[in-house]
Amino acid sequence: MDDPVAKRLVDSIIADFPDHEPGKRPIHTIGVGVKGAFEASEVARTYCIAEHFQIKRVQGKRVPIPVTVRFSNGSGSPKRHDGWNDVRGMATRFHLAGDRATDLIAMTLGEFFVRGVDEFLDFTKSAQQTTVARESPWRKIGDMLSLVRPLASPSSRCSRQE
Repeated sequence: MDDPVAKRLVDSIIADFPDHEPGKRPIHTIGVGVKGAFEASEVARTYCIAEHFQIKRVQGKRVPIPVTVRFSNGSGSPKRHDGWNDVRGMATRFHLAGDRATDLIAMTLGEFFVRGVDEFLDFTKSAQQTTVARESPWRKIGDMLSLVRPLASPSSRCSRQE
């Protein structure tokens, strides 16, 4: 990776996942790939001029576009299971004539949450996992009797200030 900004971004993402395995994707590590065929609807070409939305016919039959699709979890952890609450992705590669291709990328993220590289680097630093000590049951009971707020959930990445 020659671009130092790209390297900083990838390194900061990998730092968020202590169980990340070298040589694996930094994000969307777990996924499944499938091959298939895409056929545009009859009205598709009225909305988009992209080649794969234009219906091609050979001897009167529609010619589908070969596709490769990858469904993935957003995490960079190779051990997070499908039930983990994170972003999901779908990447579709349309294999066009002449060894050309075009990609369609989709995520379940409604909008990207930062405006630039520096804000994203700040986010990855704040999102890094921290160790949270387990509170003893006796401490919990004592805190309840003293009307002390309980510790924050470990998933909120907050720690109690003593």
